[in-house]
Amino acid sequence: MTTLDLNSYANQITGYGPNETVLCLCDALISSFEIALPDAEGIEGNIFTFKKVSSGLNTITLKAMYGQNIDGSETFEITDENESVTIVAHNNKYYITGYYAG
Repeated sequence: MTTLDLNSYANQITGYGPNETVLCLCDALISSFEIALPDAEGIEGNIFTFKKVSSGLNTITLKAMYGQNIDGSETFEITDENESVTIVAHNNKYYITGYYAG
């Protein structure tokens, strides 16, 4: 498993291999930010978990590439401290396989 610390200054998902599980710890204390998801077509089976580790009202927005989606939506927002979502890349899309409201 790869763990990434993401925030408004470092919001790129990099450094993982194929069929890997990636834990993204997202700190939105300073400001809201967007995370552009990688192309789902090239990473079939990869699992990504995004967890908001900061308090406050700032939002983390996951955004799928043009033509792809996250369970039918272009974006998914994480708003509450300790809220998390797990998504899996499959057939050029992302599917939500787990969600915790925090």
